[in-house]
Amino acid sequence: MVMLSQVNLPSSSSTVSKSFGFELAGDYAFYDRNPNPTVKPEFYQHIISTAKKIVIWDPHFMENIDGKLFEAVTYNDVEIEILTVCKDGQDDKSVSALRDNIKSSLKKAGITNHSGAIFAFMRYNVKDVNDKRLYQCHDRFLMIDDNIVYLVGASMNNQLYSEWDFGIMKIEKNGNYDIYNLIADKYTWLKSKLVSTHNGWKTTLKP
Repeated sequence: MVMLSQVNLPSSSSTVSKSFGFELAGDYAFYDRNPNPTVKPEFYQHIISTAKKIVIWDPHFMENIDGKLFEAVTYNDVEIEILTVCKDGQDDKSVSALRDNIKSSLKKAGITNHSGAIFAFMRYNVKDVNDKRLYQCHDRFLMIDDNIVYLVGASMNNQLYSEWDFGIMKIEKNGNYDIYNLIADKYTWLKSKLVSTHNGWKTTLKP
């Protein structure tokens, strides 16, 4: 049996455009950890760095490390929203801890004014007032300035310390109006269901 350590892993082609640890091809960016695992994936941080509004829709955005992403923010009046799902054993205290981690990261970045909220479903299998199951999204999305949606293939904590290959696909509102609005409308609908049916927790982000 051939061991992985004996295999010469392929290096990326020198003709591929690279930026922030990713290989770029049109609206798609791919992070390949194998050729040089010391190169960290920082394209995601680059995307949020100058954004005025950052919306993250990630069912696994409850890791303590995730808040560190916001150290990349440079816009002082940034608005941040997060829609996530609490894991087993987590509760409103975990949501509050995530809020505090984000605030700490923004403070470290020199951001003195910000707004927004965290919306966290209490679990994956929740129902509305009519006992109808709310089907949540498996994928991760990053929405920027009500204009661009990024489909992100890995949970947000991988943006800092990834041990996986993954990609990010850009969907612009101008070029893909229908699919952009489909994603944005689904996000808004789920967020409203959490609040109206009390199936989770909402905490406000403010200095």
